[in-house]
This record gives sequence, structure tokens and C-alpha cells, in this order.
Amino acid sequence: MKLRQWAPHVLINSFTLLISFSDIAEILPRTGVRYFNISKNFLGDEAFKQYADRILEYHEECRLTKMDFSSCRIGDEGILHFLKALEEYDGLSCLRVSDNFISEKIEKVVVEMLDLNKSLVEFAVHGNRISLSCLSRFLLMILSN
Repeated sequence: MKLRQWAPHVLINSFTLLISFSDIAEILPRTGVRYFNISKNFLGDEAFKQYADRILEYHEECRLTKMDFSSCRIGDEGILHFLKALEEYDGLSCLRVSDNFISEKIEKVVVEMLDLNKSLVEFAVHGNRISLSCLSRFLLMILSN
């Protein structure tokens, strides 16, 4: 269990929360936090989508540049929703979603979304069900940003 906060960083992993993930999602974009790590939690697609929606809703106030959602049980639906939100919010330069349930079924769509995104310079997806050839394509696209 770790909870550390340094302005402007927040790390919450393997943590039993007294407030809900949706409460955190509601206030996070308005806090000025730049790095948010909530890895190793049972977040799932629905809660992950709430983070995307709140970032979009408060994109003018949001200062997030780096987010880590590794090992949070995120699947295809969640990552597609989040990447769609990043079409509107160009402040995020690093998104880590390693060791989740993202599958090869959505590789083509993710490639198209990454092609439109010019702000991400790090997109960590290792440990998912994605082919090596697609991981290479992701890397090349991110390197071009």
C-alpha cells in the first residue's frame, strides 16, 4: 500500500480507497496534478472511461501530462474510449496501460487513433494481448511525435 503526494504528482497503487475511483476522477483534472499513477488497482473499463470523460469535461483546467493505469483490468472498450478523449485533450504526453486486457481485435483502430494523436510520446502497452508487429507500429508512431 502506497500513497504519496508531491506537488504535482500523485501515486495510488494497491490501495484500498475510502472514496471511490469516480470521486477521484471527478476532482483530478481540476487539481493541477501533472503525474497520476493508479496502477495495480481493480479499476476496469467503466471507471477508466470516467477518467477520460472528466479530462475531456475539464480539459481547459487539466494539467495532467502523465498517467499510469497499468494492471487495472482495462479492456478494449476502455482504451478506445480513452484514446477518443485524447483527440480533444492534447496535454497528455505519457499513457501507461501495461498488463491489462487490451486485445489484438482493436489493433487497427488504435493505430488509426494514434496516427491522429500528436501529443503522446510514450504509450506503454506491453503485457497486453497485442501482436509484436502492432507493438512495433505503435512505437514508430509514438517516435514520430
